[in-house]
Amino acid sequence: MSKACRAYAVSVTPDHIQMPLYQWTSGHFVRLGHYTDSYLVFDEVMWKMLYQYPIFLSHDLIKQREDMMASLEA
Repeated sequence: MSKACRAYAVSVTPDHIQMPLYQWTSGHFVRLGHYTDSYLVFDEVMWKMLYQYPIFLSHDLIKQREDMMASLEA
């Protein structure tokens, strides 16, 4: 992970990497590309997950969750 974060690092030691969270997340969203829409929809429907809504009523949540997981693996 340290190699991936060096572009954003403010300070680097053998034990930790310090970076601005806003700058790192902004870079991540730029790399997400078309997944940003999925993230926005997921943000709106994630309450279903928090309240353990039944799966048959949560198809929109499941689709967005799968897209978000795919974007983090990319």
